[in-house]
Amino acid sequence: MRHPLRFNLLLSAGAGVALAGLIVCTVFTSGARAEDRPKFKFTGAGNCSAAKCHGGAEAVKTGNTQTNEFTIWSSKDKHAKAFETLSKDESAEIAKKMELGDATKADKCLSCHSTGDGDRQGLAGKAFKDKDLQGVKYDAESGVSCDACHGPSEKWLEPHSKPGWTNEQRAKTPDRKQLFMSMGLYDTKQIMLRANNCVSCHLRIDTRMIEAGHPELTFELASFSRDMPPHWKESGPMAGPRTWAAGQTAALREALLQVAERSAGENDVDEIKMSWKQARGHAMLLRHALPADAAQALNDSVKTIEADAGEPKKLGPAAKDLAGKVDSWGAVIEKMEFDQAKTLALLGKIVNESEGIACGLAGTEQTAMAVDALFGAYKDGAGQGLDGSAADNFSKGLDDLFAALDEEKPEGCAQKATEGLKACAEACKAFK
Repeated sequence: MRHPLRFNLLLSAGAGVALAGLIVCTVFTSGARAEDRPKFKFTGAGNCSAAKCHGGAEAVKTGNTQTNEFTIWSSKDKHAKAFETLSKDESAEIAKKMELGDATKADKCLSCHSTGDGDRQGLAGKAFKDKDLQGVKYDAESGVSCDACHGPSEKWLEPHSKPGWTNEQRAKTPDRKQLFMSMGLYDTKQIMLRANNCVSCHLRIDTRMIEAGHPELTFELASFSRDMPPHWKESGPMAGPRTWAAGQTAALREALLQVAERSAGENDVDEIKMSWKQARGHAMLLRHALPADAAQALNDSVKTIEADAGEPKKLGPAAKDLAGKVDSWGAVIEKMEFDQAKTLALLGKIVNESEGIACGLAGTEQTAMAVDALFGAYKDGAGQGLDGSAADNFSKGLDDLFAALDEEKPEGCAQKATEGLKACAEACKAFK
């Protein structure tokens, strides 16, 4: 059984709270001054809606695209409702407390609840406040649409309709940063680039926004992608584990930078400790997917930082240093390939220890989503060869693991989650 996200309510338009953090990372850092960075128009989702382009009624099985990407996004994807969230009373209250004015017009909110923040992606300008960067069909109220993830399409919208053109550009320009900076095309086929774009909005957040009523952000790429739902073709059922590993890598880096930011500011000690627990939860899971040398380096760094956890204000430099190491491992993750055996081995490592649960609610949630994502990939790959009885027992343990997240007391959460994880570990012994 694949579980809906515990934060699904927060991801829905009906939740009425903003999802964008006040602090967002830059997807591509160019080092250039804003006035020297390239600008491209954001053309708008309406350009992608034609039935023969991406607005088809159903997916096609042949070719590189499904042809119904726009249809899925507009009808099912919560990103399409991101702007609407800013009109909710809760969002207005957050904006009021932070003195941002109208949430539907505030840069801090629109950066992640709309499309058009070139600055966030390493370009220049913001389409939602600069009409010169708006294509004919651009509409800030369309939420997080095509150009937000695939890049402003002024230069590539027309030529990319030619079969094979996008792959030709990938071959001509293997440096994806150069591809993006030269024409605005952001290659989400590279899994680390996809993950980096997601965490630029879905993880780091200013504590002032939390104090104003915004929830802490949590992110797990495989689970979030599954629940969007996907409007792209993955390369088989075993794409999931690599997606999970990429998401953990990007999330850990951003969580560590959040620790560094909070420890350097005037933040409450408890807030710094909480951010470190979140980062540590990602670290305890990611290490199982890394090569031995990187896993050891991660363990050693975590121990060093943990030694200073009693004095949270000292955590910043070490956390920032580790974030740099984690970023360098992205190239390793990009080349990873998983089969059924490797997926089962990774799943087995995670269910046979409870270090993630020891990191509190955030770590427990990441553990639950990791187990869910990896078990789902293993089960899909096993097909009819899966031991049905063991799978049922595993699912029951997974149910308990997710149910633990609803426990009111931390000790109750930890106990129930540990029991669920042990049940998963026992059932996992029967898998081959």
